[in-house]
Amino acid sequence: MKEWEESSLYTGLSGYTKDELKEIAKTLSMTGYTKFKKEDLIPYLAKNILTEYMLGSYFMNAYNREIKFFENCMEKVISQNEKEQALAGYFLEAGYLFIGEGNEYIVPTEVKELYQKVNTEGFQKARKRHQLLVGYCFAAVNLYAVVSVKKVVEIFNEQNTAKTHIEELLLALEKIAERSDLVVLDPEKMELYNNYLYNSKGISVLKEKQGDKPYYIPPREVFLKYADEDYITPTRENVILESYIMKNLGMEEIEAREICGEISFMLRVGCSMQYIVNLLKGRGINFTDQLTGGIDLLMKLSNTTRVWANRGFTAKEMVSRVKTVQKEQGEKILPFSEKGKIYPNEPCPCGSGKKYKQCCGKKENGQ
Repeated sequence: MKEWEESSLYTGLSGYTKDELKEIAKTLSMTGYTKFKKEDLIPYLAKNILTEYMLGSYFMNAYNREIKFFENCMEKVISQNEKEQALAGYFLEAGYLFIGEGNEYIVPTEVKELYQKVNTEGFQKARKRHQLLVGYCFAAVNLYAVVSVKKVVEIFNEQNTAKTHIEELLLALEKIAERSDLVVLDPEKMELYNNYLYNSKGISVLKEKQGDKPYYIPPREVFLKYADEDYITPTRENVILESYIMKNLGMEEIEAREICGEISFMLRVGCSMQYIVNLLKGRGINFTDQLTGGIDLLMKLSNTTRVWANRGFTAKEMVSRVKTVQKEQGEKILPFSEKGKIYPNEPCPCGSGKKYKQCCGKKENGQ
């Protein structure tokens, strides 16, 4: 029996088809394997997987929650379930984790030993630094959609004692690009884009809307929460709308929360209220019939949602900032009636992005 055939890693790899083994090799950016037979591919993979460089490089890119899960698998039996699948996927697709006959996750003995050797204090410090840099890039494109590399470095250095520089940030971006396409780098303009937006027309339109507006930069702890693209700012308006949907449509809390999350995302990226209402109507959620009172709640949510066009600020915050600046500069804040006639379907002068009749015009008419 050959050396590799005695290892648990060899046993795990033997359970895969030739095509699945090739996918593992592709995931780990290996070369020269395409013409191998299965019996040759297994030892080739095992030998490469168990190098300090390969494991260190791959685990450097693992998110903190994934590392925690992997270490838990090393210490105890964890059965496969829907919740754990998302965490296990990163290691399963690279051959560092397998699923046993009892549907439990298995870390091969050789992988355990190598990880313990690689996972030094220095490695942990380097990985923590890498994840922090990536976190700032993710948070920035989730809050602003378009942001210069220089601005991300500036925000990072304002909030951290150990400073960074453009070159270090670019290296982190190059590394994370191996597993995530959320952040797109334009090397010529040295700008980062959210992949959801990445087309020339969308970028130019958004830049025009953003103009010279300031950036919303919350404290470090809050800023990094936005590294999770599914993170929604907890607001009273969100909770009220969620409760309203549950009560009026008889939905479970999880489903209502998902709908509110989708609405918040659409508002963040700049979808019009009419687009959102029509989209929900197509899914059987009719705010104009079933949930008439819900329209007002949608408008309130719109005013308190952090949007790309305002570089992370809400419409409500932007109005407040304008009034503060005007007050500081001694400018008279004129009521809308003194600024000339405003027609119902025109954009509201307060900057909320809504039509005048649906915003301040509604208030002035006592509705």
